Amino acid sequence: MRLLRRALVLVALAASLAWPAAAPARVEHVQVLRVGWKFIVWGQTGTPARHAPHVVGLVIVRGRWSDGRWHVITTARTDAHGRYQFAFRVHRMGWFALRIAPPDKGDKHFLLHVS
Repeated sequence: MRLLRRALVLVALAASLAWPAAAPARVEHVQVLRVGWKFIVWGQTGTPARHAPHVVGLVIVRGRWSDGRWHVITTARTDAHGRYQFAFRVHRMGWFALRIAPPDKGDKHFLLHVS
């Protein structure tokens, strides 16, 4: 498991150096998936450490393959506590960059390697 994590970090670093258009400015998570697998993300607005209030509203999820254009993949609404969840399946191989924009502006960035 430790070796796999190191390999993922190296892959993300190599991808961001060799292919800067594919990686968002701040990749928080790198995932390795197989074609047909479901990718599930959940989160919550606000910052518990700072006791920031939870913001309710629309979460916009954008993605792009390789260095292609960004497209809205899906949207989700938060519940009354600022929690959200969404899922989608990956149907092709390659690098997929994902941006999650919740209403509190606490964006999250993922880089998916689909094989």
